[in-house]
Amino acid sequence: MPALAATALRVFPPVDDLTAQLAAFIPFGLLGYLVALSCLLVALVRARYRSVPAVITVGVAVLTAFHVAWLAPLFVNDHRAGSTAEFQLMSLNMYHSAADSREVAERAAQADLVILVETTPRSQP
Repeated sequence: MPALAATALRVFPPVDDLTAQLAAFIPFGLLGYLVALSCLLVALVRARYRSVPAVITVGVAVLTAFHVAWLAPLFVNDHRAGSTAEFQLMSLNMYHSAADSREVAERAAQADLVILVETTPRSQP
């Protein structure tokens, strides 16, 4: 069942926060399908009447193939050079506003992105 939920989330993208959080587990649907496929193959070999287990096994094999097709491009090198625009990042721990706010403002003016940790309203110039 969790594997089917992963497939449903892949086919129908999430529209709210809960389903978006669950969508993070879509790749693990492949594991569920592999376990189910293994169990079904054993059942198929041991079954007296093989038509129903064969149909179910083929269906699970198709869903497994879909998940492999969705995940495979993430693990294949596409030979593109990684390139991004350069930017300056400034990260500073304000030590509960103990840092000199004017000096921080001067340094921050040179950065494209500023991350200040442990700031309080008192640290504003």
